[in-house]
Amino acid sequence: MFTRILSDLRRKATWYGLPTGRKSLLRILFSDGTGVQITYRAMQFCQTHHLKIVAFLLYRLNILFGHAVIGRGATFFCNDYSQCLDEDTQV
Repeated sequence: MFTRILSDLRRKATWYGLPTGRKSLLRILFSDGTGVQITYRAMQFCQTHHLKIVAFLLYRLNILFGHAVIGRGATFFCNDYSQCLDEDTQV
């Protein structure tokens, strides 16, 4: 889970045009949407490890604090144009 979150943060740093060092990653931690992203990754981890109650609580926390509704079964891919798309839709 932590390697995936770190990978997400590095990718986000490159989107912002920053190097992928520790200082940049710390800056990215406080940028917009990072809390939602980390909560989603934790929810995804809990689902795959059969912690569905915890995943549900993280899902609700994401809605409550991040104002983001991301489906519990959603999978995403990111292209080079800094857009993350839901694989389940016909985009």
